[in-house]
Amino acid sequence: MSIEDKLRDALQATANTVDDQVHRPLPEQRPRPSTLRLRLVPLGAVAAVLILLVGFLTAQRLWDDPAERLQRTPVMPKFIFASTVDGGDTPNDSSFSLEVRESATGRLVDRHKAPKGFEFDGVAALSDNRTFYVTSGPQSEKPCRTTIQRVRVSDAGKIIGMEPIASGPVAGVGPDNGNGPLAVTPNGTKLAYAVLDCSARSSEEAAGERARIVVVDLVTNTQREWHDSGQGDGASQLSWTADGSQLFFVRRVQSRDSSVRYTEELRKIKSSVSGGAQLAGNSNLIQTVTSPSVYVSALASPDGRSVLTSAMELQLGAESGGPNSVPDPSSEAQGPVELLELSAQDGRMLRQIRLASASWLEIFAFKNDASGLYLLTSGGIVDLHKGGPAHPLKGLGGVADFDW
Repeated sequence: MSIEDKLRDALQATANTVDDQVHRPLPEQRPRPSTLRLRLVPLGAVAAVLILLVGFLTAQRLWDDPAERLQRTPVMPKFIFASTVDGGDTPNDSSFSLEVRESATGRLVDRHKAPKGFEFDGVAALSDNRTFYVTSGPQSEKPCRTTIQRVRVSDAGKIIGMEPIASGPVAGVGPDNGNGPLAVTPNGTKLAYAVLDCSARSSEEAAGERARIVVVDLVTNTQREWHDSGQGDGASQLSWTADGSQLFFVRRVQSRDSSVRYTEELRKIKSSVSGGAQLAGNSNLIQTVTSPSVYVSALASPDGRSVLTSAMELQLGAESGGPNSVPDPSSEAQGPVELLELSAQDGRMLRQIRLASASWLEIFAFKNDASGLYLLTSGGIVDLHKGGPAHPLKGLGGVADFDW
């Protein structure tokens, strides 16, 4: 058989295996593996490792010593803004300044001296920690006016701008019964200040009718005020809730009782109260202390449900009166100091915060930060979760007022 015959027979045999009645499907096309899916597998593993690492670092931070944690926590404001005074032989010889300091170390970052013959007083900061307001006025009795300025600082803490608020100078002077005559909402939309009219300087009888709290809408540049009445002798320690719906303050009332010089009332008022209203009649009383005790400060909680405060006695051995008075240890007493968290509804004590190894003079003024976790005092910074002792800072002794 020739080669041609063999090829012909092989071709015929192959043809006989084909059945024209059977349909053979095309080869199945399987999807190729997704490139994105292949990439997500290692990324998911990396994310899991990062989550574990962050959890470990967070737990480690919680176990750290409070003083160490204060240096590193991201929620603590970076800068402290303070109004300071260097005393001279007479009030007119005193030198007043604005200072910006690092919160972690107390290091002075910038200083701005007041013009000759003028002084800085109350300080109130926004939650951005780059903007704050300060009150200033002449050291002499004339002219009787207060200027409120907006101050901006750079990310490095340098003062880069100062300008008066649009409503202009205020007729009147700050109260003499404590610090905190100025407060601003965290978002910077509302500002409140307390003043005594000029006539109150020369007439004690007129003081009650001339004391007032003013609220300025910084967006619309409108304002309204509430007047004190009766024996009221001014307000101080102003503090806003986070949403600006309520303003907390301390009101001093001259007593008709010869054995008690005055009473200090811890109060709150809704910011929706119309202008021209009486301060006492339109606000809610939380608690009182009587002389020689005074409220150190009043700090509203962000939600307005409570207020952080404390009281101190100005003279050793003096007794306070009133069944609802806050404990009032002597200003000369040393040892543990307790701050009180009170219910804003009925004045009930909700919590005591013990500041170990602190004197009353070291916390004569205090401000909380926007997070509510840390308390700034003239003796240093306090971790409110852990309590005292305060983490001491340089440059806070003897300040007129401060905020952060």
